[in-house]
Amino acid sequence: ADSLTNVEKELKDMDSTLENCITDIQTQFNVLFNDLNELKSTSNDEILDENDDDDDNNNNSNENMGVMAETSFIRRLDIQRKELQD
Repeated sequence: ADSLTNVEKELKDMDSTLENCITDIQTQFNVLFNDLNELKSTSNDEILDENDDDDDNNNNSNENMGVMAETSFIRRLDIQRKELQD
Protein backbone atom coordinates (compact mmCIF):
# COMPACT_ATOMS: atom_id res chain seq x y z
CA ALA A 1 0.00 0.00 0.00
CA ASP A 2 2.83 2.38 0.85
CA SER A 3 4.59 1.72 -2.44
CA LEU A 4 1.37 2.46 -4.34
CA THR A 5 1.00 5.71 -2.43
CA ASN A 6 4.60 6.61 -3.26
CA VAL A 7 4.09 5.78 -6.93
CA GLU A 8 0.91 7.86 -7.01
CA LYS A 9 2.72 10.79 -5.39
CA GLU A 10 5.60 10.50 -7.87
CA LEU A 11 3.16 10.43 -10.79
CA LYS A 12 1.39 13.53 -9.48
CA ASP A 13 4.76 15.28 -9.10
CA MET A 14 5.73 14.28 -12.64
CA ASP A 15 2.39 15.48 -13.97
CA SER A 16 2.82 18.81 -12.20
CA THR A 17 6.38 19.15 -13.52
CA LEU A 18 5.24 18.39 -17.08
CA GLU A 19 2.40 20.90 -16.81
CA ASN A 20 4.88 23.54 -15.63
CA CYS A 21 7.23 22.70 -18.51
CA ILE A 22 4.40 22.93 -21.03
CA THR A 23 3.32 26.28 -19.57
CA ASP A 24 6.90 27.55 -19.77
CA ILE A 25 7.20 26.40 -23.38
CA GLN A 26 3.89 28.02 -24.28
CA THR A 27 5.08 31.27 -22.68
CA GLN A 28 8.37 31.09 -24.58
CA PHE A 29 6.46 30.33 -27.77
CA ASN A 30 4.25 33.39 -27.27
CA VAL A 31 7.29 35.60 -26.65
CA LEU A 32 9.07 34.22 -29.73
CA PHE A 33 5.93 34.52 -31.85
CA ASN A 34 5.45 38.16 -30.79
CA ASP A 35 9.13 38.91 -31.42
CA LEU A 36 8.88 37.27 -34.83
CA ASN A 37 5.84 39.37 -35.70
CA GLU A 38 7.63 42.53 -34.56
CA LEU A 39 10.68 41.57 -36.58
CA LYS A 40 8.53 40.89 -39.62
CA SER A 41 6.76 44.22 -39.21
CA THR A 42 10.04 46.10 -38.74
CA SER A 43 11.63 44.27 -41.64
CA ASN A 44 8.68 45.02 -43.92
CA ASP A 45 8.74 48.69 -42.89
CA GLU A 46 12.46 48.90 -43.66
CA ILE A 47 11.99 47.13 -46.97
CA LEU A 48 9.19 49.50 -47.91
CA ASP A 49 11.27 52.53 -46.88
CA GLU A 50 14.32 51.38 -48.83
CA ASN A 51 12.43 50.20 -51.87
CA ASP A 52 9.70 52.75 -52.40
CA ASP A 53 10.22 52.46 -56.14
CA ASP A 54 10.15 48.63 -56.24
CA ASP A 55 7.13 46.92 -57.70
CA ASP A 56 4.56 45.08 -55.60
CA ASN A 57 5.86 41.66 -56.66
CA ASN A 58 9.11 42.10 -54.73
CA ASN A 59 7.28 43.21 -51.60
CA ASN A 60 4.82 40.33 -51.91
CA SER A 61 7.73 37.93 -52.31
CA ASN A 62 9.36 39.27 -49.13
CA GLU A 63 6.07 39.00 -47.25
CA ASN A 64 5.54 35.44 -48.50
CA MET A 65 9.02 34.44 -47.32
CA GLY A 66 8.26 35.94 -43.90
CA VAL A 67 4.96 34.08 -43.68
CA MET A 68 6.63 30.82 -44.75
CA ALA A 69 9.32 31.27 -42.09
CA GLU A 70 6.70 31.98 -39.44
CA THR A 71 4.63 28.97 -40.48
CA SER A 72 7.65 26.67 -40.41
CA PHE A 73 8.68 28.00 -37.01
CA ILE A 74 5.18 27.55 -35.61
CA ARG A 75 4.96 24.00 -36.96
CA ARG A 76 8.26 23.06 -35.32
CA LEU A 77 7.17 24.47 -31.98
CA ASP A 78 3.80 22.77 -32.28
CA ILE A 79 5.50 19.42 -32.97
CA GLN A 80 7.73 19.89 -29.92
CA ARG A 81 4.72 20.77 -27.77
CA LYS A 82 2.85 17.65 -28.93
CA GLU A 83 5.89 15.45 -28.27
CA LEU A 84 6.11 16.78 -24.73
CA GLN A 85 2.43 16.12 -24.15
CA ASP A 86 2.74 12.52 -25.37
